Formats: sequence, C-alpha cells, structure tokens
Amino acid sequence: MKISVSKAQLHRSVSASGGSSRSSIMVGFGDASREIMDKLTNGVDDRQLQVIPIVGMGGIGKTTLAKHAYALPCIKEHFDIRAWVTISQNFDTREILCELLSQANKKSKEEMSGMSENEVGLALHKYLFNRRFLIVIDDMWSVDAWDKMQNFFPDNWNGSRIVVTTRQSKLSSQLNNSPLIEQFPTQAVANGCDLF
Repeated sequence: MKISVSKAQLHRSVSASGGSSRSSIMVGFGDASREIMDKLTNGVDDRQLQVIPIVGMGGIGKTTLAKHAYALPCIKEHFDIRAWVTISQNFDTREILCELLSQANKKSKEEMSGMSENEVGLALHKYLFNRRFLIVIDDMWSVDAWDKMQNFFPDNWNGSRIVVTTRQSKLSSQLNNSPLIEQFPTQAVANGCDLF
C-alpha cells in the first residue's frame, strides 16, 4: 500500500483552543488519515505483516500524517510495541536497529554497546517475536536501508505493521507487494484552506 501526497496537498495544524495548547487537528488529510488507520488496524489481510509506504515530495506532510496516526490512543492500544526511527541519506544500520530495540524493550542503547549489528538485529527480532508491533521508518531514501533491516522484523501473523515515509516513489514498490493507497483528493486541500 502506498499513500501519495502531491505538492498541491498541504496540511495545517490548527490549535484546538487558539492558544498555546499542544492539541491540534489536521486539515486536508481526512481521507488519507482514515485510510492509514484502516490499513494499520484492519487492512486487506489484517494478520500478515504489512509495509505501508507514505510517498510524496519533501515538506508536504508525510511525517505529520504518520505522527498523527502513531500518537492516536486507539493505535497505542492496538499495538503491543511502537517504535519510531528517522533514517537519513547516510544511515548507520546498527544505530537504527539499536534505536528500535531501545524503544521496544525500554532499555538504554548503552546496554547494546558491545553488540554487533547482527546481534542487535537478532535481539530486536527476538523481542518483537509474537508481539504485535508498529514500526515507523521516517524519511527513507533508498532500498538499501530496508534490505539491511527487513529480516529483523518477524512476520508474526498478528497484524504487525511497518510505516515508511519516503520521497522516492519507486522505493514503495521495492518494499514489498502490499496494496497501494491512492493519492489524496485535492478537494480536501481546498476545503481545508476555507477554514482560514
């Protein structure tokens, strides 16, 4: 599945109270937000591990959409483990795996200092095994990062999900054979802009 975001589709966070409140609403992503929620909690085959790419140009709201879904109480309750990692163009696979394991098992990364990349990956796999997990991999630039990590994510057949945000549309087809989420309707943007 793939969520495409076009340049014309923008989002705005609006303070719910008009003041300094941290709660916000998303404007212009209603359909995409509902669709990603469906894919995270139900999907076509809700038991198999699925990779959900969110694809679009830089700065148009891919990360915001993923953060919105990640933070929802129903998502927190649905998954046993949630972890978020941001990947840069120049990535360190061991560091990424350490970050994911640290968030999953709530232990410090210093405890993994003597472990090799493979040992950290195997520890992550072991910890995720038989647990329903949500992993968000934000800002993936190449399939190389995925190739080095994918075997450490067990398919527990329990509805685990991996969300990947990327600017690379061709990358989404290389992640796996998951169904694609279509491009957001531009009408939502026009309706959202009417609020201001």
